[in-house]
Amino acid sequence: MTDESEYPEESWMCAGEARRRDEPRGEDGLRTGRDETASVSVSVDEAGAVRWVEVAQDWRRNLDPRSFGDAVLRARSTALVDDRRTEGLVGEQSTGAPAPVPPTAPGDLDGALRLLEEVERHLDDLERHLSANHVPASSGGPVGLHLIGGDVVRVDVDQDWLARANSAELAAELRAVFARAESAVARADMPMLAPDLHRVWDSLGLPLGGGRS
Repeated sequence: MTDESEYPEESWMCAGEARRRDEPRGEDGLRTGRDETASVSVSVDEAGAVRWVEVAQDWRRNLDPRSFGDAVLRARSTALVDDRRTEGLVGEQSTGAPAPVPPTAPGDLDGALRLLEEVERHLDDLERHLSANHVPASSGGPVGLHLIGGDVVRVDVDQDWLARANSAELAAELRAVFARAESAVARADMPMLAPDLHRVWDSLGLPLGGGRS
């Protein structure tokens, strides 16, 4: 007869082996971080974008389900810090910072200042737009991300769904919502800024990028 008391230890060893196999190799260009219970693993690339998520099969033994979203955040943060990556969901893309602004004309300090003020106002509008962003995996999806300035600050997980879902379903849903968030933030960055730059340059009677007169 099998001694069932040995099962938890065997299960934990198997989970540990799986976690070691998930460690990124140097040539992968990825870095993996985990929460303190090793229940959630998040891998990021060189830009800080989430490329893979794993959830341990035995996570319920070590983690309060109400803290699952926080564990995802901690795992991602650990990956970013350990790898000295750029902070943010999609790295430098999430800042929305424009390229260095050229002077409006030789010696035209007033014009340059007006231009900088206009660009700054637009960037403020862009940040407010991103700060209110909530990204669900799909319409009515069980997992959602809350962003401020393009960075993830909260992970919401429907507790009823969490109680039913297995570890593979959890990981797949998290990967989907992070991919959706990266796409949403990338689309929101510079396209919003371009029309305003055209207007500012036109108001000063200057071509933008040499293509207008």
